[in-house]
Amino acid sequence: MEQDEAKIVTVYSAIVITFTCPYCNAPVEIKSEVPPKEDFRATCPHCGRDSLVKLNRRTAYRKSVSLPISYSLSDIYDPNDKKAKRGTMIDISKGGLRIEAPLFRFSDAYEKEGALMTLLFSLPPREQVIRIKAKVIRIIPCPGGKFHMAMQFVDINEHQSKAVNFFLMP
Repeated sequence: MEQDEAKIVTVYSAIVITFTCPYCNAPVEIKSEVPPKEDFRATCPHCGRDSLVKLNRRTAYRKSVSLPISYSLSDIYDPNDKKAKRGTMIDISKGGLRIEAPLFRFSDAYEKEGALMTLLFSLPPREQVIRIKAKVIRIIPCPGGKFHMAMQFVDINEHQSKAVNFFLMP
């Protein structure tokens, strides 16, 4: 059967992988002797269409949020510092976070993969500003005149780690 582009499903690697076909919503079960190490294609036994099965490589829970955040290439301590740019934190995990900001604020020289930034933000219910260094892992252009920056925490100390982990608790 000819397809223009296979739909994508994301799963965790395991000996038995179960997911819902993105075309017909039928359950699909894939068994193997060893868990797959790479993404693969799978054919639904019900509708016969191929899906791209991507392996989820995340090891930590990610919480969706909408919180103000300041970030800078400079070593800042005040969220209102003139050297700081502002955005919205849209998710956070123990290893990093994602920032959304208007595309008109984007600069190739500033927001670039590999850049080390200082992040300043507060996590409810506390209002204390948390200051963490993070590396830009990925820049993602988004619809609606926005972009996302995937950030990985660098040299996070015990106090910062406890604050993030407390916030992530259910």
